[in-house]
Amino acid sequence: INQKIPSNSSVHRASMANFKLGEFAASLFNSVDTRISSEAWKRRVIVANERKKELHAITAQLTKLQKKSRGSNEAAAHEARIIHATLSKEVDMDERELKSVEKSIQRYLHLAVDSYCRALKLCPTVTTANVAKHVFQLVSLWFKNSQRTETMGIVNELLKSNLSQIPSYWFVPLTYQLFSRIDKMQEDGFQKILRDIVIKICSEHPYHGIVQLLALSNGNRVGCGVNGRHANAYLENVGTTKVEA
Repeated sequence: INQKIPSNSSVHRASMANFKLGEFAASLFNSVDTRISSEAWKRRVIVANERKKELHAITAQLTKLQKKSRGSNEAAAHEARIIHATLSKEVDMDERELKSVEKSIQRYLHLAVDSYCRALKLCPTVTTANVAKHVFQLVSLWFKNSQRTETMGIVNELLKSNLSQIPSYWFVPLTYQLFSRIDKMQEDGFQKILRDIVIKICSEHPYHGIVQLLALSNGNRVGCGVNGRHANAYLENVGTTKVEA
């Protein structure tokens, strides 16, 4: 809509549509994520792994029986083949289900983050929509998945590619949450993206960002006039790595 008719109303509709799509995809992601975090799913994975071990064992047994002379072992080999065929079907079904769930959680996460980013790039400054709610959901998805091996590449890459086009004022209400995550640089890219957001906020909205940044950077000197007791409490809550970062 926005590409064909570049008017204010079409831009607003396009951004709202992307917010709705992002919210829907996020709910699907959270539903699947809750499922794979449940005890029932963990037991399901354990059963699938045990079944795979049984298949390997029966495969080895069948191979030994087939190498021996036929006749006395024919009945045992026939039974082993039946068990092998049954287990093969069950293991194949298990693998298809596990892969399907893994792909769905990555697909829903990608759709949610991408839709939220598109919406924030399009959303006009003056809008009746509760944009802060969607920004919070986007940042929540990012924080939750930025350190998970199977999803960190998705969220970090999407934020990295879209960050320069998203106005920084959308992140100002979450200044405290963003700044509290600053830590030493890591190889996963999360800290690099986070620092880019922090720098952008401090550059474009210094009254909101500088205070938080100074509080973190001067953590070692907080309360030093009272024998450093307040400084120790502050560092215990914040962490020395954040101050050093």
